[in-house]
Amino acid sequence: MLTDYVNTGGRLIISGQDVGFALRRSTFLKQVLGAKFVKDKSDVKTVSKEGLSFELDGGDSANNQRWPDVISVDENASSATVLYSYEGQGPAIMTNVHGNGKVVYMAFGFEGINGESNRRAVMADMLVAASATITEKLDRMEWAYHSNPHAYKAMVRNFKITAENQEDVEIYLDGKSDKSPFRTVIRSLMRK
Repeated sequence: MLTDYVNTGGRLIISGQDVGFALRRSTFLKQVLGAKFVKDKSDVKTVSKEGLSFELDGGDSANNQRWPDVISVDENASSATVLYSYEGQGPAIMTNVHGNGKVVYMAFGFEGINGESNRRAVMADMLVAASATITEKLDRMEWAYHSNPHAYKAMVRNFKITAENQEDVEIYLDGKSDKSPFRTVIRSLMRK
């Protein structure tokens, strides 16, 4: 079910020690998560990316990270990328595109991150990594216009034009001959 969910455009964040160990022989780990299981326990508890470093366990964490998995990017996962790494040991958090969806995979439990500000920063990074692009959002809006009026209304109501996405929206709409699904978006652009 999760494979179908992601394949059809769903977004998924998976977090937990031993996830890789439990799925080590599955196609889900390689194809959907884009990961390869390396070993059952990371001896490194420092996780980092440029501009942020934190420890697993200690302080206000759940202090329960006994078996954080060691993983690598699967050699067949062309869209897999590393968000965070164990210092000197390889990926700790990865993203992958599978079908029309996106997955973020943490090889440890989110609750094991020491420091509230670190947890907030990691969660923000994961949500951005899993987010739909402007093109994906507008494609879904067009589909819903033709297929699901209730979903369409919700999508239109929740779609916001910002300074960051305005140019991408304009480029997308320039390439559409039928602009009927985007009337509300076009009116929002005209008010900018």
